[in-house]
Amino acid sequence: MTVANLIISLLGDIPEASDRTNISATILYLFDVYTSGKANDKEIEQSLYEICRDIISIKSPDLLPDEITAKAKDLAEQFMREFRIEGAQKRILAKFRVPPI
Repeated sequence: MTVANLIISLLGDIPEASDRTNISATILYLFDVYTSGKANDKEIEQSLYEICRDIISIKSPDLLPDEITAKAKDLAEQFMREFRIEGAQKRILAKFRVPPI
């Protein structure tokens, strides 16, 4: 699943367009920070965890705190996995950029 697909799945049940826009912009900002190397994996994953925890607790208020924590941790780990994959692709494409013919 790509970063974009993860964002869509996370925001699927949020009705307010401005909320979806702000959350997705924040996650994409974290991706840019990650790929630029301005923060380490732990800092980025903690920020992703906090975002996911807040959204899951809003979307599923019936879950127990332990369940929210587990889901948020799993989702933050998925985001980090995709950040690593897409970040590597971005770095490789920039490194081996071939001029147009």
